[in-house]
Amino acid sequence: MRSIAALFLAPVVFAAAALAQPRNAPLASPQCSDDYVTVERVGGEIIEIQLAPEPFRSADIFMSGPPPCLRMWMQVLKIDARKCRLGDRVEAKGVITSDPDSSAWQINPEKNAYMRLNADFTCTRLGSR
Repeated sequence: MRSIAALFLAPVVFAAAALAQPRNAPLASPQCSDDYVTVERVGGEIIEIQLAPEPFRSADIFMSGPPPCLRMWMQVLKIDARKCRLGDRVEAKGVITSDPDSSAWQINPEKNAYMRLNADFTCTRLGSR
C-alpha cells in the first residue's frame, strides 16, 4: 500500500515543486559545455555590439557568459541587434561551440543561420523588469 501511495505522490510533489518556482527564476546554465550537441540556455550582459558593414545584414553581439566561456558572441540580424543596448541583460538558447586557437566562444541557433530576437535570444533593459 505504501508503494502505491509513493507512486501517486511522487509526480504530485514534483509538479508542486515546479509550480512553486518563481516565474523569473533564471533558466541559464551555470557553465558552458563544449560538445557541439547540447542545447543550452545561458544568460549574461551585452558587452559589445558590432554591426557588419553594408550590404551585409548581420551583427555580432558579445555577451558575458558562465565559466569557462566568460566572453561569447552570437551572430544576429542587424534589425534585431538595433533593439538591444550595451548593458542589457541577455538570455540565449543554442549550441555553444569554442575555437581554442582564438579562445573564442560562440552560441549558435538550433535551426537557423542567425540567432533571432525573441526566438533564440532576448535582451532586456536592466531597469525595465
